[in-house]
Amino acid sequence: MENWGYLVAAYSIIWVAIFIYIFTLHRRQRQLRRELDSLKEKLKGN
Repeated sequence: MENWGYLVAAYSIIWVAIFIYIFTLHRRQRQLRRELDSLKEKLKGN
């Protein structure tokens, strides 16, 4: 099979895209967690 290079490149691109997506979700979750904690603190103060 002479198209192994294309196959490896395609899988590599897919895996990189998946890792970027997971990293982005992790950052968003961390940001939302901080915002939620801040809101909880504001509600506790009242």
